[in-house]
Amino acid sequence: MSKTFVTLTPEEFDKFAEKSPISNFQQSSAWANLKAENGWKAHFIGVKDDKIIAAALILEKPLPMHRSMFYAPHGPLLDYNDSSLLKFFTEHLKGYAKKHRAIFCKINPEIVNIERDINGAPLENGENNTKIVENLKKLGFKHHGFRTEGNIEPQYAFVLNINGRSVDELYSNLKGAHRTRIRQNEKNHVSVRQISYEELPEFKKIMAHTADRRGFTDRPLKYYQNFWKALGDRHIIYLSEVNLKDYEASVTAEKAVLDEKLAKLTKNLERTSHKEKIEKQIASVKQDISELENRLKKCASYKKQAKNDILTLGALQFVRTNREITSVFGGNYGDYREFNSAYSLNWEMIKYAAENGYQKYNFYGISEFKNPKDPNFGLYEFKRGFGGQVEEYIGEFDLITSKFWYLGYKIAYELPKSLRRRKNNKKFAKKEG
Repeated sequence: MSKTFVTLTPEEFDKFAEKSPISNFQQSSAWANLKAENGWKAHFIGVKDDKIIAAALILEKPLPMHRSMFYAPHGPLLDYNDSSLLKFFTEHLKGYAKKHRAIFCKINPEIVNIERDINGAPLENGENNTKIVENLKKLGFKHHGFRTEGNIEPQYAFVLNINGRSVDELYSNLKGAHRTRIRQNEKNHVSVRQISYEELPEFKKIMAHTADRRGFTDRPLKYYQNFWKALGDRHIIYLSEVNLKDYEASVTAEKAVLDEKLAKLTKNLERTSHKEKIEKQIASVKQDISELENRLKKCASYKKQAKNDILTLGALQFVRTNREITSVFGGNYGDYREFNSAYSLNWEMIKYAAENGYQKYNFYGISEFKNPKDPNFGLYEFKRGFGGQVEEYIGEFDLITSKFWYLGYKIAYELPKSLRRRKNNKKFAKKEG
């Protein structure tokens, strides 16, 4: 049987996508349902040769003058090393786009360009798909290059490959400071739980606070509600909180031990001739007691803001596919950053991924991993502490069907967005500095 270009039902598409080695949550009918809320029309297309061998969710967005644009988020799904299939699909995608008056089709498949290590350095004998980039360009795709800004989806991500490793093995692979913070959170009665749909307003509050603090634009509550409904059981939100009653009791008990230690040292000081050594020990204990007293004072103020002695710290939203779990949105309350809730939130989901047979935990985008002085380097450093590696994708490509309308689109839509983005980045850098 020869290859044929076909339209697919959502069910046919999902069944194929679930088995694809480059599957992701955006290439799904659930994602199509979410984007429909924002005016995107879904097309499910593919190639059959006795069975489905290629498929894509194409989102169509209306443009002026009865034109439109196509976008395959993290797709299409096919074997990009099969040059015959890639050429066949591209030719028919272009014809299908023209038929629907789309001036171009944007693609950004989740394919690694050059495999990198935890520090972002290329791995010797690692995966290399630069040939795919060149093949796409030969077929008429315009490549946007390898850039850290300006893409619809991140060019670089940080991922933790699990591949059957145990929770204990993953824990031992954490950076020492990360293990310390996770243990400290357990000691401080920081816990993580999955929230219900009715608690989405609390998640929205966290995101709004984080957006204001970090200088980005948050989405309305309706978006998070639609996200929940569209993604269904693919979707999880974890919330971190601290039980202040237990935390206060723990700090008080710790202080009592130090108070007793201080009393013994003070008595020893009166009896010993080696006063200098004891005085240093006393000074150290007094400093520790002072820190605990400050924590108790803060705890008293936190109790005024908490509900039933439970203080909300932060939250993370995750999406699951057959092979990976991706951290999508998240934030925390800046006033409670001393509890380091992001460490516990990510660690709990990493444990979940390992215990439930997922291949990968995807921390999602990073925009800087080379320059420690860059204000965005800290996010990469935080993710790097969990172990893993930098993942560089092959990037964005536009398959242009009308050069005239494409140029008009770039001037009218993408140039103003690029200027706004640069302005916001400068404001954020100034604010963080």
